[in-house]
Amino acid sequence: MKKGEFGYESFVLMKQGDRGAEVQFYTYFRRHIRIILMSFPMDTQLRDDIVQETLTKALQSREIFKDTDHLAKWLKRVAINATISYRRSNTSENNKREGYGYLSELIDYAASLEAEHTHLHQRLFKCISDLPLISRRVIILTFWHGRSVHEIARQLNISVNAVVARKCRALKFLRDQMGDPGFG
Repeated sequence: MKKGEFGYESFVLMKQGDRGAEVQFYTYFRRHIRIILMSFPMDTQLRDDIVQETLTKALQSREIFKDTDHLAKWLKRVAINATISYRRSNTSENNKREGYGYLSELIDYAASLEAEHTHLHQRLFKCISDLPLISRRVIILTFWHGRSVHEIARQLNISVNAVVARKCRALKFLRDQMGDPGFG
């Protein structure tokens, strides 16, 4: 605001306690703050509430301003902060209300995944049980016990190449039986 503007004279009189100046100040800045808040999607009632809150803060804090050069910027910042604050509180309330529905959906989804996981395990164990005994032992020692091909070869008393070949054939059999090209 510059000295020749209506807002400046109104603000000076308002700081001196003139009630009419407070009304003029309110009227002058209400329009400007509403224009600033038009860039935020909100209903008219909420916009009016934020304008009211911003101007109330300005009237309560009028003693801190020594000049009016930064008043318009300060009012804009207060209005924007009030909008952000409202959005945060509204979002957290909506999340609390909607959270129970979302949590229920999440639990149902987790249960369906667990059921699918259990079904896949059952199919896998059935396929493993259909493997020849040596190949079954190679798969179990490799994937359940984490043994190396050298350790498996010593334990089963077969060559390392035989372990690798049985492991490759067993994995191909399991992939074919499971019917999932990404399995294994």
